[in-house]
Amino acid sequence: MEINNDWYKRYKNQMQTKLNQNKSQFPIDISERVDNDSMPKRIRWILWAVVVIWLIYMICIWSFYFFKIKKTDINSESKTTQTTHTLITSSAEMIPLQKISNVGYTFYLGQIDYPSAAAITDQTKNDITQIIYDAKFSKNLSQNIAIIITNTLAASTNQYFDSPFGKVKMVQLPPVFLQGGGAYSQHIGNLSFIFINKNQLNSSRLNDILTHELGHYIGSLLTAADWEQYYNLRQIPTGTPLYTSNWMLSPGEDFADVYKNVFTKEKVQTYYGLLIKTNDNFPENECGKIYDKLMKNYIAKKYSNTDSWNIPILSVKEADTNITSNKELQDCRRKVLLDSEKYSEDWRFVVPYYSSVSQATKTFVINTINKLNL
Repeated sequence: MEINNDWYKRYKNQMQTKLNQNKSQFPIDISERVDNDSMPKRIRWILWAVVVIWLIYMICIWSFYFFKIKKTDINSESKTTQTTHTLITSSAEMIPLQKISNVGYTFYLGQIDYPSAAAITDQTKNDITQIIYDAKFSKNLSQNIAIIITNTLAASTNQYFDSPFGKVKMVQLPPVFLQGGGAYSQHIGNLSFIFINKNQLNSSRLNDILTHELGHYIGSLLTAADWEQYYNLRQIPTGTPLYTSNWMLSPGEDFADVYKNVFTKEKVQTYYGLLIKTNDNFPENECGKIYDKLMKNYIAKKYSNTDSWNIPILSVKEADTNITSNKELQDCRRKVLLDSEKYSEDWRFVVPYYSSVSQATKTFVINTINKLNL
């Protein structure tokens, strides 16, 4: 037993010695374990901070482009694309606008022409003022108009106007401008531009051209309810876009031409309203058979109980007035008006038909102007 006890004691001492040696080699320090664990936490915090900063950066970039795109979309909904400052290059030519104040009317006037061209005369400024006055255009509205006398050979999209509302890039004028002589364009702020072909400046058409373009400005101020009433008056199908690729089928152009008709008495050259023969001396080729049939039916019905030898001389104007509104005849005339090539015989001398303006439509235009002038 004593031998066994000694062996146990020796074994116990040896084990205790080994345990002490292990402790010295691998000391357990709680504080050190905490420090070692804190390193991954710092890395995680740094990573989270990087992610949050990146998200904030991406949100800012997205917001910038979103609002920029939305602004461009809003501008593109206008009849003509509005111009932003960023589209104007440093090499662009500046076209100055002169503020004209004349007998209580204020408007802006510009000139696109060669440097050697003569300046706009006082007579032209007076003529423009007279047209604005005759068109019952409000003095408050005229100050929102810039009229640009344009030589198309000197015009370029690398030009801009220095307007009271900022820089406005020159638009690309269409080829029809050469013949039509006028163009209307909406831009930044309340300012709208009217371009007048220089070749028409001293012609008898200046009054018609400028009044038509002023009508576009009035049309831009109509409410949805106003347009609905106008569509009904002019028999324009519901849902027809205000402006289409065909000038004669655009209600916006129709309104501007009706506005012109009210103040200049010039004929309306659009598709809508009641179509009347431009010249009674020229026969109707395509629609003549329909017209003759209606005329015969009208005479036969009106004098059905009268002996043929007792029929009085019939007023052609009275008969024409009664049969012109016939749907079959109007549909035929619209068909001819829309295809000058197919119905070239009707188009040989003049535009075969023009659109008449009813008194109700004229009253609508006058009431609209009076409302805007308040």
